Amino acid sequence: MEDHPVIEEGCRWLKANMPTVDRISVVHGDLRSGNFLFEPNSGRIVAFLDWELGHLGDFHEDLAFATLKTFLR
Repeated sequence: MEDHPVIEEGCRWLKANMPTVDRISVVHGDLRSGNFLFEPNSGRIVAFLDWELGHLGDFHEDLAFATLKTFLR
């Protein structure tokens, strides 16, 4: 593996300029259509699956992940 100084500097900058979180939440980390079960009659989500990327953090992370073009089909 090669060193990538620009990437390393970018990571340092991001860490130093990270916004504060108003409220710590449980973050799923992989929130997409394949990772939840729903009740067909009501359309309500009844369970979330696949929690290996789960962690405490900012709930906006799950919202952003769900909008990735990779998962919009």
